[in-house]
Amino acid sequence: MNILWEEYIDPSIGDATKNDLLYLESALKVSLPEDYKNLILNHQGKMPTPETIEAGELALSVFGPLFHVMKDATEAQELYSVLKKWEKWSDVYENIIPIAGTGGSGCFFAYDYRDCIENPPVVFVDVEEDPDDEDAILFVTDSLSELIDSLS
Repeated sequence: MNILWEEYIDPSIGDATKNDLLYLESALKVSLPEDYKNLILNHQGKMPTPETIEAGELALSVFGPLFHVMKDATEAQELYSVLKKWEKWSDVYENIIPIAGTGGSGCFFAYDYRDCIENPPVVFVDVEEDPDDEDAILFVTDSLSELIDSLS
């Protein structure tokens, strides 16, 4: 399926750089999956069309926008920053790295590094659930590529 990516963050943040990704990996102390790095270079801050996913344990949900990996951002752009989201939630959801929103609900898609250090699965984090509840973090797909291929 062909995915159309449209700007979501205003003002537009442009493309990510390899240095942005290196900085993010260093700050998070993780190695990000290659499919994520390839996607984020051209599509950070963008929303896919189609945008809905129903996979794994997840009921139908909106995927996107992709959070950005910029070091320097305006206050408005920081709402969609991987690093800022991680700083906000890392004490609550340990070893969970936010990568995309859900169209404004506050919940997010993330990489789950709790049980692995390479090629983590993609999960859905429901911030409205108690963090200790089994429904707070739901398995979605084994990879971001699989998630993107599942959009409808």
